[in-house]
Amino acid sequence: GFRDAEIVKDSIYKINDKRIGIKIEVFEGRQYFFRNIDWIGNTKYSSQLLDRSLKIKKGDPYDTEMLSKRLNVDEDAVSSLYLDNGYLFFNVSPTIMKIDGDSIDLQMRIFEGKRVRLNNIIIKGNDKTNEHVIRRELRTKPGDLFSKADIMRSQREIAQLGHFDPEQFGIEPININQAEGTVDLEYTLVEKSNDQLEIAGGWGANMFIGTIGLRFSNFSIKNALKLSEWKPIPSGDGQTLSLRVQTNGEYYSQYSVSFMDPWMGGKKPNSFSVSFYHSVRKNTNYVYEVGDEYIKITGASVGLGQRLRWPDDYFTLSNSISYQLYRLNDWGGFIISNGKTNNLSLSNTFERISVDLRIF
Repeated sequence: GFRDAEIVKDSIYKINDKRIGIKIEVFEGRQYFFRNIDWIGNTKYSSQLLDRSLKIKKGDPYDTEMLSKRLNVDEDAVSSLYLDNGYLFFNVSPTIMKIDGDSIDLQMRIFEGKRVRLNNIIIKGNDKTNEHVIRRELRTKPGDLFSKADIMRSQREIAQLGHFDPEQFGIEPININQAEGTVDLEYTLVEKSNDQLEIAGGWGANMFIGTIGLRFSNFSIKNALKLSEWKPIPSGDGQTLSLRVQTNGEYYSQYSVSFMDPWMGGKKPNSFSVSFYHSVRKNTNYVYEVGDEYIKITGASVGLGQRLRWPDDYFTLSNSISYQLYRLNDWGGFIISNGKTNNLSLSNTFERISVDLRIF
């Protein structure tokens, strides 16, 4: 609120051969406060609503930085009311109308402009990922009103894919036609690799155990039978394929494979997943010779997930059914020692995730 503050003078003086001192004389002046705030030019929203959105009350210290943030910068700033509703050309100019003692009266001069609709949605930089994988996540569609909130949500959804570097996103309105009220929106993306290779090995109890795992996060199952698409693997459809093998030879081994499609059928955000695994574990004696005791577990699961619209579209509902077959021979520490047993289970998951960038 100290709008008259200024540095009156400054000086530098020597303390010793290695040090100097700096003296600064400041005139603070009086502190000023907001008093009356009037709005002109607003036809879409009432002055009372704009006052509530501004969140500045009579008697608050006069703070130009806070005023700028509440008008244009903050996520719930006054400008967001307009920019989320098609008013791309919105502008507000705060003007001091009167200074009475320590009180300042402001007039907020608004230019709303014409509402703007999206014309073309342009995507650049997706050298590997197919364009439909990106477009199905966008909340900005041709013909929609321009909306800052929809642009930010589209940016979040693209980031959730994991195929692009979020630090190099570019989203820019281009080809603005103020007369016709249209604008093109250009998304500029930079691909990044998010596949994973796991190789691990260890030695213990006179035996070696090794693990090899592969995870392809942008797989394309429909191109798996097309040799021309293996570059080195068929990719671009945003599906996930995981393969993993762990073994130390005869004593222990485990194999697993899983597949997930986040948009089964490509029309709606309904996910489909399937997995299979098999493990074998055998007992050894004190000289680490493999005996006849073993436990073998074979399992499979199928899951379906759905992105919900209520309570909001950050919610998902997932259902999966899994089956496990246990086969045992003289194996201790389990509910049975010999024979077979079956396990059938159903799981339901209801979750809400609204974070911007999930790393893990």
